[in-house]
Amino acid sequence: MPRNDLTPEQRAAMERAAEEPRSGDVDDLRTLGSLLAHSEPVIRKRGLVAMNAILDEAPSLELDASAESLLSLLADALDDDLVKVRTAAAVVTARLATVAPAQASAAVGLIRELFDAELARVRHGAIRGLSVLAADAPDTAAVTAIEALVDRIDVEPERAGTVPAKGLVTVAQAAPERRSVVARALEPTPSRGWTESTRTDCLGALGTLGTIDAAAAREARRRLRPALADESSAVRRAAVDALGTSATAAPEHAPPALRTLRLVLLDEATDVRTEAVAALGEIAATDAAGATTALATLGTALESNPADEVRRTAAATLATIEVPGPDDLDVERSISRSPSPPAPTIGAVADDRLADAGIVGALSAVLTDHHHDVRTYAAEGLTGVAAAAPEQAVPAVGALGDSLASEVRDGDPPEPPAVGDPVNPEQPLAAAAASALRRVAAEHPRAVAPAVDALVAALDADDAVTVIDAARAIERLGEAAPGQVGPAIEPLARLAEQPPSESVEEATRETLTTIGNAEPAPGATRSSVPAAARERLGVPRQVWRTPVRRPVPGGLAVTGGRACVATDGGDLLGVDADSGESEWRRELDPTEPSAVTAAAGPFLVGCRDGRVVAVAPESGTTRWVFDPDDRAAPDTRLAAAGGTVAVWNGAGVLYGIDAAGGTVRWRSAFDHDGKAFPTVADDTVYLGTGGGRLVAVDAASGAEEWRHDLGEPVGSPPAYAGGTVSLGTVAGTVVALAGDDGTSRWRTEFDDAVDVSPAVADGAVYVGCGAAGLHALDAATGEPRWRVQPGGRVVSQPAVGTTGVYVGTDEGVYAVGAEDGERRWSLGTDGTAVVGLTVSDGPVYAATWDGSLYALAEAGGERRSASASR
Repeated sequence: MPRNDLTPEQRAAMERAAEEPRSGDVDDLRTLGSLLAHSEPVIRKRGLVAMNAILDEAPSLELDASAESLLSLLADALDDDLVKVRTAAAVVTARLATVAPAQASAAVGLIRELFDAELARVRHGAIRGLSVLAADAPDTAAVTAIEALVDRIDVEPERAGTVPAKGLVTVAQAAPERRSVVARALEPTPSRGWTESTRTDCLGALGTLGTIDAAAAREARRRLRPALADESSAVRRAAVDALGTSATAAPEHAPPALRTLRLVLLDEATDVRTEAVAALGEIAATDAAGATTALATLGTALESNPADEVRRTAAATLATIEVPGPDDLDVERSISRSPSPPAPTIGAVADDRLADAGIVGALSAVLTDHHHDVRTYAAEGLTGVAAAAPEQAVPAVGALGDSLASEVRDGDPPEPPAVGDPVNPEQPLAAAAASALRRVAAEHPRAVAPAVDALVAALDADDAVTVIDAARAIERLGEAAPGQVGPAIEPLARLAEQPPSESVEEATRETLTTIGNAEPAPGATRSSVPAAARERLGVPRQVWRTPVRRPVPGGLAVTGGRACVATDGGDLLGVDADSGESEWRRELDPTEPSAVTAAAGPFLVGCRDGRVVAVAPESGTTRWVFDPDDRAAPDTRLAAAGGTVAVWNGAGVLYGIDAAGGTVRWRSAFDHDGKAFPTVADDTVYLGTGGGRLVAVDAASGAEEWRHDLGEPVGSPPAYAGGTVSLGTVAGTVVALAGDDGTSRWRTEFDDAVDVSPAVADGAVYVGCGAAGLHALDAATGEPRWRVQPGGRVVSQPAVGTTGVYVGTDEGVYAVGAEDGERRWSLGTDGTAVVGLTVSDGPVYAATWDGSLYALAEAGGERRSASASR
């Protein structure tokens, strides 16, 4: 017969079973039973599924004589060649016996025959069938099924007795009145001769049975107690686990369980004691009434148990347990047994049970334990205790501080004993204690002062790791509450000035920098501590820092309350000059910008293809575009002042552009191509060329006024002030010429190329000379005033502000006094060069190659140094 060649009656019976199984009747069962002889296995399986649905949904059917004939059909199905048919037939046979109790014994016998099958899946199907029968059949048949399951517990080779034991638990869950029978069946008494694995499986099932309700918990505890004296430690451990599991389900049974667990802590086997500690944690996490006793017992195990693993588990449990309040009996337990300490999660406690249990004392006592995990968990536990019980915060900080002082005084903790579990004594407590101190202090204002004192003391440690951990903890505290870390400023500064190692110097400097830039919390009084940190370290206050996330080769310009930079990807970014907030971003396709400057109004962007784009500072929109016909150069240079934009196209042409509208005023050709650098000042364009000339051009007409042959290539734009033009050459010479006729006024030579523009202010010329440092010259004579060597090579034009001179290097930004060159402050830029530096309306603005924008307060910390020379 083809697979789908069913009779109308068969089809109708299957449809009713699928859609409305409660409407099925005896005739449907007979019809479906006829499918069990079908040649197609899938049809036989579908017939069994349909029969099971009817028997499950219509248990009141009166089968009468039909039950025997149906059982005969099922007997054939139990011997089917297809595994799925045989396992399904076992369940349907059990369902049939629950509806027709007279057939129960015969059904159990048929199902038990499957136990002889070679395939474990078939045997497990028989166990599922017996579980259904034991749960739903009348008492006599149920007992027969339970006995059959018990018989399989010690002979089932797959996973020992786990499958039949779980089947018995299923029976107890479905039939409450049979829980006592099931518990008795699972009891691993010596007379049964069960193997060790079978006994542990049954104890696990008893523990699960004990979670059903209070009555089941009581029955489970009674049946598993004898196993606590079993000769096998694995069995005793399983009994302890089951005891803890069942005790958590019924709080009223926790006291006797706690009494038993206290005795188990004396067991000779370490793994049994460890399991008892975990069980105590489970009880403390779920039973409000027994929490104090459980916690105290855990504390005793932590302090006095000789086994490392027991103490470790006790410490981990106390560090990660959630203790419920009296009205919170359903708190999910969170005991962690992982080797890495998690964050503390001791729950909110509504009374003084943590204090009553002496947990602070117990955890404090093992802060110097030789086992690293014990020490670490103890520190985490004290953090959690302080979080749960604020009145314990100060004692917790005191204990952590004492342990940290012990680390500083004594160095590494004592060596472990010769016996016991392997430990790792090489890792000191410092990291955990410092972190714990910081977290407790962050949550409890009264604990801040002792925590800071303890961390400051740890800065005197000989161990660099301890010092760094303490510094990092102070940094986190100072970031959140800078006014609280005042006592740490001087010790940190001393370490930064005379560090025992580079890593300590880096950590202490970063800590002072973080504190120096910290802002008080909303509503808090502004503290003088950040300023003290900046002054002691000699760093500026960062008004803001904005990441651009792309290299910034095109410099920096500030105008109209905005700062603008150009990235190597062809983007322009405009940020608010006061806050650093990004206001706009735009692309300059199809070419990259090479320079950004500011006119009296727009930002001016020179592009590598010769174009110049004027951009509105407030929106980034284009105001005008200059697009020359002869744009053949890869590097456009421009300058602007007095309404004129001077553009050198790199191909021997200088343009004069109207700054307001972008129209060309004039065009002048030169006998030089390549690099040239314009400056616009006093109605004149001064052009320094790579060919070694300085040319003066009238800004209104483009007519050449004069030229001076320098004999050395110019490497940066000239500077103009007070009628004098100053410029540097790549050969290391600075030349001053009269602005009106180009006559030489003075000439000074240096040890390195002058490839950034000088800055002129207040009768001085400030010159950046690469590796030769920053120099101040007398503007009238060129005589040196002072020289300073900042960190790194000078790579940006000096900028003169109201309180000093600022210069960018390939390592950071440096501020020095204008009169004497004394170093005022410095800011490291993580090893990336400063590509743009300017002072505008107060702050010092800097852009770095890696894509960071800074606004720095001019008045930074003043650290006097002897780095300036006359």
